[in-house]
Amino acid sequence: MGVAEHFKILVSVASVLVLNGLQAAAAPGGLAQRQSTGTCSSTETCIDHKCTACPAGQNSCVNHDRDFPDNTLSRCFDFTSDSWNCGGCNQRCAEGATCDNGVCKCPAGQELCGGLIVGLPYERIGSCTKVLTDYLNCGGCSNYCDGECLNGQCRPCASGFRQCRNGCVNVQNDNYNCGECFKSCGQGSNCVNGKCEANDGCSGGQIRCSTGCTNPTNDNRHCGKCDSACDAGKTCRDSVCS
Repeated sequence: MGVAEHFKILVSVASVLVLNGLQAAAAPGGLAQRQSTGTCSSTETCIDHKCTACPAGQNSCVNHDRDFPDNTLSRCFDFTSDSWNCGGCNQRCAEGATCDNGVCKCPAGQELCGGLIVGLPYERIGSCTKVLTDYLNCGGCSNYCDGECLNGQCRPCASGFRQCRNGCVNVQNDNYNCGECFKSCGQGSNCVNGKCEANDGCSGGQIRCSTGCTNPTNDNRHCGKCDSACDAGKTCRDSVCS
């Protein structure tokens, strides 16, 4: 048998395979089955090598990043309530949101804020944020406060206080934000008047004054520093007489 005859046979075999494939795709459900999860339809899942119908109202999806024994297989989900497949496969709700009748919703008083989270088989956006108290999203997404957020309104920090990512802090006596944000005092020292000073054997948060170890944040005789007494009728709170 010559080379030309071999070539004719190969072409004939290939034509038959292509024709069979087209016929299978044209058959009812053929193309849909091949394009869905595995060889089962969108309302079936594969159990013990057999396509098994999902419970009524559910559809099959593959969630590659979920903590399943084998997360490459399809499973049945309720698109109306599943927060990983809300309204469709891999339509995951943002952090803090729930799936309500196929729609992702944040709790009352919160809004969906933030950027895209990528690197997954899908993308999801941000997280539910408490816009009444979040200084990064005060009253609405991306509305940054340089002070504190109270009931959705930006308010400046009090004198001597600064916004250091965890609310307004007193940088005059905060051991983790001494004089400025994120400047920590080492072991054996405390923040006094915005400077790290040795505590001379006093316990954490205390300083040594003429009367002994004391907490300058609430001592009326040494408010904020040694020998800084509050006037009559005033009380030392957070190192300030008021």
